[in-house]
Amino acid sequence: MIATRTTMRHESDHHFQSSAGTRCARWFAGGIVLLLAGCLSPIALKKTITAYDQTVIEAQMEQLLLNIARVRHHHPTHFTAISNVAATFDFRVNAGATPPLGGLQGGVELSPIFGGSFAESPTISIYPVEGEEFTKRLLSPLDEIKFYFLARQGSDLGMLLRLLTQAIRLIDHHGDQLLPYEPEHPASYIAVRQRLGHLASLNAQHVLSIQPLTFERSWRLALSSDQAFQALEAGYEVDYLAEQQHYALRKNVVGRV
Repeated sequence: MIATRTTMRHESDHHFQSSAGTRCARWFAGGIVLLLAGCLSPIALKKTITAYDQTVIEAQMEQLLLNIARVRHHHPTHFTAISNVAATFDFRVNAGATPPLGGLQGGVELSPIFGGSFAESPTISIYPVEGEEFTKRLLSPLDEIKFYFLARQGSDLGMLLRLLTQAIRLIDHHGDQLLPYEPEHPASYIAVRQRLGHLASLNAQHVLSIQPLTFERSWRLALSSDQAFQALEAGYEVDYLAEQQHYALRKNVVGRV
């Protein structure tokens, strides 16, 4: 009777130790799962986003260089744009516990098992850039305000001038002269390049001012009192000329850069 109770107590203690070991293994496995899910997911996502961005930039630069080469050899250009990049990421981390090969004999507890997987499903939309709207945008001259904005933002003025200049018009005592900025005309090309370099040098020395020209336009009109008030509301400066019984209107007009 005493031996039977001792055996039952020994089995009960062994079962309690096994249950405690199992619970510890599960808690340990759960902690590792949370740690892996919290650390690996942001790292993988950050690297993937950077890789997508770098790939899109490199593709655009290669396409631009290819079209420059096509224009140089009088071949038709072709533009392709990436309108959307959508990617789905699936992070999975699993954990468990299993008895060793020899079983639970000899006080050996459960062995933890860890595993994980990462799946990526990208969807990239690519379409050819063409049509009347694209043609107008490509052939339309660059607005002067955009050039003014880029110059004020600290962009390399020499590079901007070399990229945007088509010709320089000179008006002096020799008359009106147009210098095309084209390699097919070596003499004018060199002259324009020298003048553009001089402007860039002046800008680097902070002695070049780039801004829209402001003009003051004036008119002398025979207006009624109501018309004079309407001109004031429209932003005109109005002066009454008593001798001539006319109104002098003035207004500042922003011209070209």
